[in-house]
Amino acid sequence: MYRDKNAISFFYENAIPSIEGFANIKVYHIPGHTQGSIALHIADILITGDTLQREGIGSTPGRTDKGDEKYTQMELTSIKTQLMVLPGSTLIYPGHGYESSIGYERDNNSWLN
Repeated sequence: MYRDKNAISFFYENAIPSIEGFANIKVYHIPGHTQGSIALHIADILITGDTLQREGIGSTPGRTDKGDEKYTQMELTSIKTQLMVLPGSTLIYPGHGYESSIGYERDNNSWLN
Protein backbone atom coordinates (compact mmCIF):
# COMPACT_ATOMS: atom_id res chain seq x y z
CA MET A 1 0.00 0.00 0.00
CA TYR A 2 2.76 2.49 0.81
CA ARG A 3 4.35 2.08 -2.60
CA ASP A 4 1.16 2.94 -4.48
CA LYS A 5 0.42 6.67 -4.12
CA ASN A 6 -3.12 6.19 -5.48
CA ALA A 7 -3.87 3.59 -2.81
CA ILE A 8 -2.60 5.96 -0.10
CA SER A 9 -4.71 8.84 -1.40
CA PHE A 10 -7.79 6.65 -1.62
CA PHE A 11 -7.46 5.49 1.99
CA TYR A 12 -6.79 8.89 3.48
CA GLU A 13 -9.27 10.87 1.47
CA ASN A 14 -12.21 8.50 1.64
CA ALA A 15 -12.08 6.61 4.93
CA ILE A 16 -12.99 7.76 8.41
CA PRO A 17 -12.43 4.67 10.55
CA SER A 18 -14.08 4.23 13.92
CA ILE A 19 -13.25 2.27 17.04
CA GLU A 20 -16.03 1.03 19.28
CA GLY A 21 -16.48 3.42 22.19
CA PHE A 22 -14.83 6.33 20.37
CA ALA A 23 -16.17 8.94 18.00
CA ASN A 24 -15.06 8.77 14.39
CA ILE A 25 -11.36 9.08 13.75
CA LYS A 26 -10.22 11.55 11.11
CA VAL A 27 -7.06 10.51 9.26
CA TYR A 28 -4.76 13.21 7.84
CA HIS A 29 -2.14 12.27 5.27
CA ILE A 30 0.98 14.24 6.25
CA PRO A 31 3.76 13.12 3.87
CA GLY A 32 7.32 14.24 4.44
CA HIS A 33 8.76 12.25 7.31
CA THR A 34 7.69 9.23 5.24
CA GLN A 35 5.41 9.02 2.21
CA GLY A 36 2.71 7.35 4.31
CA SER A 37 2.91 9.52 7.45
CA ILE A 38 -0.46 10.23 9.02
CA ALA A 39 -1.99 12.03 11.97
CA LEU A 40 -5.10 10.73 13.74
CA HIS A 41 -7.72 13.13 15.10
CA ILE A 42 -10.05 11.72 17.76
CA ALA A 43 -12.37 14.26 19.41
CA ASP A 44 -10.01 16.99 20.72
CA ILE A 45 -6.87 14.83 20.53
CA LEU A 46 -4.41 14.72 17.64
CA ILE A 47 -1.89 11.88 17.46
CA THR A 48 0.87 13.19 15.21
CA GLY A 49 3.49 10.46 15.37
CA ASP A 50 6.76 11.76 13.93
CA THR A 51 5.31 14.64 11.90
CA LEU A 52 4.52 17.39 14.41
CA GLN A 53 6.34 17.54 17.73
CA ARG A 54 6.50 20.12 20.50
CA GLU A 55 8.34 23.09 18.92
CA GLY A 56 9.51 20.92 16.02
CA ILE A 57 8.69 18.65 13.11
CA GLY A 58 9.83 15.16 12.17
CA SER A 59 13.03 14.76 10.23
CA THR A 60 12.71 14.26 6.49
CA PRO A 61 14.95 12.30 4.12
CA GLY A 62 18.02 14.29 3.14
CA ARG A 63 17.13 17.41 5.13
CA THR A 64 20.22 19.55 5.38
CA ASP A 65 18.82 22.80 6.68
CA LYS A 66 15.52 24.30 7.82
CA GLY A 67 13.13 24.40 4.86
CA ASP A 68 15.87 23.54 2.37
CA GLU A 69 14.50 20.29 0.98
CA LYS A 70 11.39 19.13 -0.90
CA TYR A 71 10.26 16.59 1.71
CA THR A 72 10.55 19.17 4.46
CA GLN A 73 8.41 21.59 2.43
CA MET A 74 5.88 18.81 1.74
CA GLU A 75 5.64 18.06 5.46
CA LEU A 76 5.37 21.74 6.44
CA THR A 77 2.67 22.40 3.85
CA SER A 78 0.65 19.43 5.07
CA ILE A 79 1.00 20.46 8.72
CA LYS A 80 0.05 24.08 8.00
CA THR A 81 -2.94 23.33 5.76
CA GLN A 82 -4.39 20.33 7.60
CA LEU A 83 -3.36 20.50 11.25
CA MET A 84 -2.82 24.17 12.07
CA VAL A 85 -6.41 24.93 11.03
CA LEU A 86 -7.71 22.85 13.95
CA PRO A 87 -8.87 24.61 17.13
CA GLY A 88 -6.03 25.88 19.34
CA SER A 89 -7.28 23.72 22.21
CA THR A 90 -6.65 20.50 20.24
CA LEU A 91 -4.14 18.44 22.23
CA ILE A 92 -1.15 17.00 20.35
CA TYR A 93 0.46 13.71 21.29
CA PRO A 94 3.62 13.18 19.20
CA GLY A 95 5.68 10.05 18.74
CA HIS A 96 8.56 11.71 20.63
CA GLY A 97 8.81 14.26 23.41
CA TYR A 98 6.12 16.08 25.32
CA GLU A 99 2.47 16.66 24.52
CA SER A 100 1.43 20.04 23.20
CA SER A 101 -1.54 21.79 21.61
CA ILE A 102 -2.29 23.36 18.24
CA GLY A 103 -2.43 26.80 19.90
CA TYR A 104 0.95 26.33 21.58
CA GLU A 105 2.54 25.23 18.30
CA ARG A 106 1.06 28.21 16.44
CA ASP A 107 2.76 30.51 18.93
CA ASN A 108 6.01 28.67 19.60
CA ASN A 109 7.00 26.37 16.74
CA SER A 110 9.59 28.25 14.64
CA TRP A 111 9.20 25.72 11.81
CA LEU A 112 5.64 26.92 11.25
CA ASN A 113 6.36 30.67 11.09
